[in-house]
Formats: sequence, C-alpha cells, structure tokens
Amino acid sequence: MSPRLIAHSSNDTGETHSLADHLRAVADRASCYAFSESMQGAAHWAGIWHDLGKVKIEFQEKLLNESRKCVPHKYEGAFYAYQSGWHDVAFAIAGHHGGLPSKADLNPAMRMNGQDASRLVDRLLSEIDVRCFTRGDHSHLPLHPTTALDLHIRMLFSCLIDADFLDTERHFDVERKGDIRAETNYPDISQLKERFFLNHAEFLTTKAKEFGLEPSLFDLRNKVFDASCRAGESASSQFSLTVPTGGGKTRAALVFALTHAVAHNKKRIIVALPFTSILDQMADEYREIFGVEAFLEHYTGAGSYVESAEGTESIEETRRRLAAENWDAPIILTTTVQLFDSLFANSTSACRKLHNIAGSIIILDEVQTLPVGFLDPICDVLKQLTESYGVTLLLSSATQPALDSIKSAYRLTPTPIIDKPERLYQKLRRVRYEVEISEPWSWERVAEEMMANEQAMTIVNTRADSLKLFECLNERGGSALYLSTYLCGAHRRKVIEKIKTLLKEGRPCRLVTTQIVEAGVDIDFPLVLRAVGPLDRIVQAAGRCNREGRLGERGGRMIVFQPAEGRMPRGVFETGAGAFVSIFRRNAFDPDDPKTFPDYFSELYILQGSKGLDAKKIQELRDQRVLNFPEVAAKFSIIEDDWKESVVVGYGDQSADERVRQVQEKSAREPRRIFSALQPYTAELYQHQVEKARRNGLVVELDGILCWMGKYDSLVGIARIEQNPESHIL
Repeated sequence: MSPRLIAHSSNDTGETHSLADHLRAVADRASCYAFSESMQGAAHWAGIWHDLGKVKIEFQEKLLNESRKCVPHKYEGAFYAYQSGWHDVAFAIAGHHGGLPSKADLNPAMRMNGQDASRLVDRLLSEIDVRCFTRGDHSHLPLHPTTALDLHIRMLFSCLIDADFLDTERHFDVERKGDIRAETNYPDISQLKERFFLNHAEFLTTKAKEFGLEPSLFDLRNKVFDASCRAGESASSQFSLTVPTGGGKTRAALVFALTHAVAHNKKRIIVALPFTSILDQMADEYREIFGVEAFLEHYTGAGSYVESAEGTESIEETRRRLAAENWDAPIILTTTVQLFDSLFANSTSACRKLHNIAGSIIILDEVQTLPVGFLDPICDVLKQLTESYGVTLLLSSATQPALDSIKSAYRLTPTPIIDKPERLYQKLRRVRYEVEISEPWSWERVAEEMMANEQAMTIVNTRADSLKLFECLNERGGSALYLSTYLCGAHRRKVIEKIKTLLKEGRPCRLVTTQIVEAGVDIDFPLVLRAVGPLDRIVQAAGRCNREGRLGERGGRMIVFQPAEGRMPRGVFETGAGAFVSIFRRNAFDPDDPKTFPDYFSELYILQGSKGLDAKKIQELRDQRVLNFPEVAAKFSIIEDDWKESVVVGYGDQSADERVRQVQEKSAREPRRIFSALQPYTAELYQHQVEKARRNGLVVELDGILCWMGKYDSLVGIARIEQNPESHIL
C-alpha cells in the first residue's frame, strides 16, 4: 500500500498535513470566498488541483525528509487545468507560488508531458474522492470588456491564495496565528451602525452648543448628513458626495456607507485616502465612534506600536498584522496607493486581499487626487467592480473631478447625493480670492506682503523655492517658521504645535511651506498666499484660510501669485497649473461654484491628451489577448520609483547612527519594527540628492538604513543641502 500523500511536513506537534485534507479545505474556502456563483466552481477546482505537483515522488520525499531541496510543483496542476480548458484556473494555480505569470510565459509552460500529469491525477484520485474537470465549461468567464478577464483572474487568484495560506497557517501556526484569528470576532455592520448613531447623537449635542452662535452652519451640516443617509437606501452602485470644506463630509460619507451596507448586505467598508496625515485624524475619530477592535488601519505608520516586555510582537500587533494580510475586518482605513497598487499587483501578498474587496463599499475620499496618468485603468477597474463584483463606489471631494468625461468605456456616472451643491458652497464661503498672475512676484514682493501681516502662510511648489523665500523673509526680520519634508516627522509635529499655539494666542506667525500642509494639517491663517498651481491644490490651500469661519463676513484672504523665479514640478502638475491659468483668463474661475471643478478637470484631461490618461499603456497589457500581469504590476506605481528616499536624521538629542543602533537593539532587528520606530525621525531626499550626499560623506548606509551624518538645522532640518552641501559637514 502506498504511503499517504502529504501537503506539508510535520508541525510542532509532529503531525504532517494530509494532501487530501488540504486540497478539500482549500477548495471549500476558495469557493466560499468567490463573489459569484459562476466563479465558485472555478475557485473550487483551483483549490482541488493547485497542489497536484506535490503528488510527485521527489516532492513527497522532500516533505518527509524536511529537505530544503527546490522541487517546483505549481505547473502540474496548472497544466491539468489548462489542458481541460480552464485557462483562468491555470493562471491562478501557476501563480500561487511566485505571483501571476504573463500569458506569454504561461503558454510555453503548458507543453509538458500529458502522460506524466495523468499519472499524478490518477495517484491523487486514489486518495481523494473528487471528480475530474468537466471540459470546456466557460460559462463563468466574463465576455466584455476585453480587460474583464484580467480582473476575473485576479479575483480567482485571490480566493485561492488566501484559502491556501490560511489552511497552511492552520497546520503550522495554530498555537498563535490560528488562535488569534479564531478569537477575533469583529462586530457586524449593523452593530457598527448602531454605535455610529449613538455617537452621532452625542456629537450633535456637543456641536449644538459649539455652534450656538452659528445655527445656519449647524443646520447645513445636518442637511448634508440627512441627504447622505437617505441616499444610502438607494440601490445604485456609483455615488458622488460633493461638499465644500467644513460641510461635514466625513460623517456624511460614513452614514451613507453604513446605511447602504445594512440595506444592501455589503460585507465591509473600505475608506481610501491619499494622505496618511488625514488617515491619522480619521482613525482617531473612528476609535472614538466604533472602538479599537472594529476596524483595521492599513497604511504606513498606522496604529500605536504595542511592544511586549520580551520585545516580541504583542497579541494586538499580531491581530492587526493578520487582518492587514487579507482585509478581514468590517471597516478598512487605507491609502489610495495601497488600494490601487493591490488591484494591479501580481504578487501573492498584495493580491491576497482582493476577494474581500468584492461585495464592499469603497469610499474614495479626496478623489480629485487620483493620478491622471492612470485614470483609464483605475476607472476601468472601479467600473468593473461596481458592475460585476457587487461593489458600491462613493466618490467624495470638495473639488469633484470629471470622471464622467473620460473615454466612454471607462466612464463613471455616479449619482449625486447632494442636490444643487452650489447652495452649500455659497453658504460656506469663507475666503476672498485675489489672483495675481498677470505680473510675476519676486520673493521680495511675497516677503513684503507677509511682513505687512502678522499672521500669514505662503505655500510654494518646490522645496528649493521654500528655502529661498524663507531666507528672504528672515533677512527682513520676519522670524518665519518653516515646514517641508526636509524636516523629520517629529520635528514637523513640533512646528505645527507651535503654529497652532501662536495662532490661537493671536501672536505673530509667518509660515513658509510646501504642499505638505495642503491636506490633513489643521491650521487656520487669516492670509494664505499660494504660488500658482493646479486648481485643486489652490482650493486645498484655501482650506487653511479662515478655516473656522472666525473672520465673519469679510472672510479670509487668499492670494494666488505667479512667482518670478519659482520652479514647478513637471508633468501633470505643470499641466494642471496651465489649466487653472486658462480657466481664469476666460473668466471661468469661481471657487464658490462646484461646476468650476469638473470644467477644470475636463480641460486638464484634454490638455493631457487621450493617451495621457493611460500614460504607461496599462490597458494594452491588461487586454485578454496579452494578460501580462508582471508588467502591469511593474508599470502601475502611483509613487514613482525615482521619487524620494527616507534618511534618518539626528533630530533631538541623538545622532542618526546612534538612534539606528538603539532601535535595532530594542526591535530584535525585525525590519518592520525598526522601520516603525525610525519613521518619525526620517526626512526625504531625491535619489540624486542622496547620491550627491553620499559622495560628500553626508549620507552613510547602516545595515540598509540611510543615515544623515551632517548637521540638522533646528529651523530648516537638512534643507540647506540645496545650497551648499559642504556647510553640513560637522
């Protein structure tokens, strides 16, 4: 009698994992994860056949001997599926170790010896009572559009690998991961809705007192809230929420999502934002509303770092990490980068969560920040998610983009939640705009304007410009403060605290900064100057002006100026600035009319050209005739590869290398823990700046971590590297 086939070697209790048990368990889980009945069959077969290659004698010997010998096993099951006409299943199986392959790579791999595969199938069928494939059943495959097969395979792949990982984890790590997953009982959506409405009743009581002198604003926010609640009952799958700053957009989006989820049996709510600073604020509010156990924060630096006495991972940290692997939580807070990089990835780790996106509500907050160069593939995937995977989409913004004006195949046509939003914009008007672009302003002119006002902030387009203006202002005795990513995060928080204190006490406060404050930084100046840029950036800057509406009818003052010597990021940013100038010169700029923003974005898309909305030709690679998953993953990167690198700086009482050594010792050299502990002490440099600093001895690498070894200025951090690197040498 042949020995029993096994799927995994012995665990800590000495037990091996039966291959038949593993295949049945993976098949059951995978078919449960499939969103539609039509995909359940494919997911079941993917689970049954994914480890067919482990039937090979050499693989069984490897497992029994616990050998580290490399014995590939992913192609036997893929071949059997492919030969049986289940090509989507073949992709998923071939990718379950190493990631989804391209069609060009898969096809040659499917030319193995059919007799060998048949022998493996016969051997497996002697231990497991299942049927073979029913040949040629393609009824589950999407027919249109040509990119639909790409998303279908990704979803099938996700079902398989999450099921495989969880069953393997159950065998090897039941004492920790398995038990923690089993003990994690999330509240259901209806319970979260009840918690929200209880909290909102208290919130209204508090705000009623706070807004006692301004009942119109209080009433206005209530109307936005009520409209969103009513819209949640609707069965539509695409919505837009257009509300100006201060209109209660965050709670309105939440009540819509909770109402819609309960009314239409949605599994979870995914909230995606472009800025971690806003996510931090939102996470604080969610903790107060729902409690810490009800939602997952999945973004860099999320959550408090919980360290046990032994320096090992705490149970709470393990619970968050496990939930982040597959988004198995009722509410997910994440970044747009995390969401879309996962939807276009091909790796097992990134794709594992995709099946949990199906049947969910996705809130894209600050949706105007979606990268223009990837709009075609992003909108195509969003449209398919709403049409074929039970997703409801909410596009939320004060400056709504024109996603209904792009190529018809990818066009989104959301239902507006707010009827006639222009009335909201008029009632929440808090800023007077002065656009001074006919005659460029020198830095001296900008400094003079700031000196004439005790509280003023200027936002420029580059860090180099910010340093020039900062020094120009201080030469005039301006005693300015400075913010940019040349300061580490801990330093920036100190500066922001100081700014808030000065503003609150009515003391002089002049700030020179970059775009870093335009979203998520809660500061309120009576005067804001903004170098000309894209319209949405200008409106975001205005959100830091008379933010609390304390200046009465005269409002805050917002000056948009054209810098005489300023620089500007190239690409879409520069095109956006041009689009703003264009609509201003034809008298179409009215920031208090929400129709301005779709007009602006339509012009921006025209200036980019039809190919500019898919700058890296992602859609061609996703076409069912190509299906190049690795190339799509390589090209789809919202954060460009040549962007910036983080360097640990010597802020506070420790040099950079001393801090790195100390953190390494405390963190048991575990990379993720080291990164989390060092992140508040990192500043950013472009790659070319890093290379130059290396040559000058200002940056060294310690165990893969870049350390800034030069001076760290108490006002501008490492900003002066732009002018004279040698001055940094200690």
